[in-house]
Amino acid sequence: MPLPLVRLRALLHAQSRIEPRMVELQWVVMFLVAIGACLPIPLGPGLSLFSAAAVLMTLALHPTAYVLVANVWHTWQKKDNAVRIALLTAIDVVVAMSVLFLTAARPGFTQVLLFCVVLLTATRYSRARAVAITTLMAILQFFSMLAASRDGIPVTTLGSAVVAMFAVTYGVNLLSVAERKEAAIAAENARLYRAVLLRNRELATINALGEAATRVADPDHLLESGLELILSSMPVVWGHGYRYDQQTGVVLPLPVTRPGSNEVSDRWDAHAQLEALQAAQTRRMVLGTGTLVGCGDVVRSSTPILVQGRPAGVLQAAVPASLYHASDDTTAQSLAVVCQELGAWVERAALRTAAQRNLVLEEKNRIARELHDSVLQILYSTGLGIEWCTGRVDDDMLLKGKLTEMRRLTAQAGHELRSVIYTLSSKVAEVGLLPALATLVSSFSEQHGLPISLSADGQDPEIAVLCQNALHRVVRESLMNAYKHAGATHVSVRLVCDHETITVVVQDDGVGLPERTLQDFAVNQEHFGLRTISKQIEELDGRFEIMNGEESGAVVRATVPTRAPAKVGMHGIASAN
Repeated sequence: MPLPLVRLRALLHAQSRIEPRMVELQWVVMFLVAIGACLPIPLGPGLSLFSAAAVLMTLALHPTAYVLVANVWHTWQKKDNAVRIALLTAIDVVVAMSVLFLTAARPGFTQVLLFCVVLLTATRYSRARAVAITTLMAILQFFSMLAASRDGIPVTTLGSAVVAMFAVTYGVNLLSVAERKEAAIAAENARLYRAVLLRNRELATINALGEAATRVADPDHLLESGLELILSSMPVVWGHGYRYDQQTGVVLPLPVTRPGSNEVSDRWDAHAQLEALQAAQTRRMVLGTGTLVGCGDVVRSSTPILVQGRPAGVLQAAVPASLYHASDDTTAQSLAVVCQELGAWVERAALRTAAQRNLVLEEKNRIARELHDSVLQILYSTGLGIEWCTGRVDDDMLLKGKLTEMRRLTAQAGHELRSVIYTLSSKVAEVGLLPALATLVSSFSEQHGLPISLSADGQDPEIAVLCQNALHRVVRESLMNAYKHAGATHVSVRLVCDHETITVVVQDDGVGLPERTLQDFAVNQEHFGLRTISKQIEELDGRFEIMNGEESGAVVRATVPTRAPAKVGMHGIASAN
């Protein structure tokens, strides 16, 4: 069916199912009146050619005006039903009066138009207004008969016509009111049915979010999976998810969409992102409108996901405008409920992650204290004993050389152990990666007299504890290698950050590495430090590279994602710590 006819049908069915039938009856009557206007006496009124043409044009204006109203003001008609009724009734009355005026000499065959107006009035208005308009039609009937009869008004004809009009008004109005009541009851039952289905979906979505929260420990992953779960289970025709960046104050699109999201225009996308930002900043639901391909007019809602009272993300969803009612929008309410539930689960996951991180930090501090109080003291006592023995060996140079070497190894082991104790107690996760690296560089440079420069590109993002510890260890191992083996006079440490990955580059000006070391460090047992940090980076889905510089020295580059992959198990946790 063509779109103009579809809109005309929607206009006529806006209030009652009886009204379209009355309009069809009126158009049939108009067609018969148009035929009658062209007939000569005695079959017709015997109108002149001009008058007959004027009657035909007036009658043709009625369906034309209906189609025009349905298509030009179709959006406005949905918002104000009273104006729609008044406008259509005005068209009916004006056309009927115009035809009566044009056929004033012989109006009898056009009286049926007044009955059609009365019928339509009875289907659209309350009984009081319908009777008032019927009274107006009766007055028009009186004056039309007065103009047509020179011998006086036939009282019997006038009385029967007036009584018939009021009887038709009363009967059709009773039928229309009963039909509207029945339609209202059916609409209310349908609304309640949709509300029950929506509540069932809401409860199912909340249960699914709880199950997802038991499987996904990372808050960021839980936010994404939760948004995707809501969009796939709730009755929406379009949807998209955003993450809110607290540092920059912008919303970042997530790979979370509802089918149909890729078919929107650039203007739609710009409005949607602006509404998402507004929802995150105001921490309230923001509503917007638009047109979606295949769905027509839709209402777009942007609901913030609040974690500990702060926005963490935004869920955008669209429902057809025909299903949205500002006074009783159960869909928007359900979206707000499930988004609130998702925010609660993300908050719990963040608290669990923080608690686990605190447990890890406490355990690291405990191990550091035990190493310092036991193993380091033993090494120190062993070194003193070896030094005492060395002072009492005079003649046996071979033994004295061995003791001296043992003393050197004991001192080196003490230095290595102090470095490990420092790493364990550095609290990288508490202060952040960049401040922790600054402390490491400053301490190492002061302890070993090696100039070290530190620079950073981009803002330091929120990064998983495992990734922070891994990069901290890469820098510490690289600095130790540059000091012990490369003979470097300067080392530069560079940190490159973005929202997805973080990279550290450590470059020295030493002698560089042998080609054999570059090829087999990942499997050679002699290169324990390089092998350990490269394996740790790979377990985090990162990339580890080591090479010689273009002019001199070695370059170590490690890149890891800002979020640790879920597959990292206890071995990865232990090696990272």
